[in-house]
Amino acid sequence: MSSRRPEIPLIFLPNDAILPCQLYPMYIQTDADRELLEFAQRTGTPIGFVQIWDLFDSGECVPCEVGCTGRIVSQSEENGALSVLFLGEDRFRILGWSETLRRFPLARVEPFNDFPVDRDFSLDLERYGLQCAFETLMRYRLGLSDANLNVRFPEDPVSLAFAAAAYLDLASEVKQELLDMTDTVARLFRVQTLIHMAALEAEEEQLNLSDEPAQGVLPEDIDFWSRN
Repeated sequence: MSSRRPEIPLIFLPNDAILPCQLYPMYIQTDADRELLEFAQRTGTPIGFVQIWDLFDSGECVPCEVGCTGRIVSQSEENGALSVLFLGEDRFRILGWSETLRRFPLARVEPFNDFPVDRDFSLDLERYGLQCAFETLMRYRLGLSDANLNVRFPEDPVSLAFAAAAYLDLASEVKQELLDMTDTVARLFRVQTLIHMAALEAEEEQLNLSDEPAQGVLPEDIDFWSRN
């Protein structure tokens, strides 16, 4: 995210969050949100997505401090609404709010990154563990537990954790936890644990469906969405 654009328009997500590397479909129906998209596309400004929580079901919605920008992958009109597919990109921290006459909020933000980490045994161990866990999960989901999969994993460990997490059905608070983390190794371990849990659920579903071997279709490869 360029430091020359400290202000970005925000879309609030009630009890949900977008992760880097995650594809996120959304229907844009209000004039304010359409104006926001037009502004972002015209100026080249990133669109920020921030989760908001209803504190104690009081009706008072509070935005989280850390969010994620998203770029438009595709858009089309559907039944009077604008269907937009976003791809999560960069994390940011909200510094304050800007006064504006526009119908959408503008926030002053700064990049939010992990602390620098040296490549050592613990980092490589967690990377390898996550990759093995993810391949196991994909085999169970495809119904091909003994198949060899060709998964092209991101080289960057931060992107690896977020890209793998994007394949999981995560609760909103878990998504926010991953966004708020600044320890790369800890996030790799956390996502690896989440993948193991998802793999156990997928294995149990297969066992409950039938005693016959599953006849899944093996793809040529599995490729994560690239930011390029």
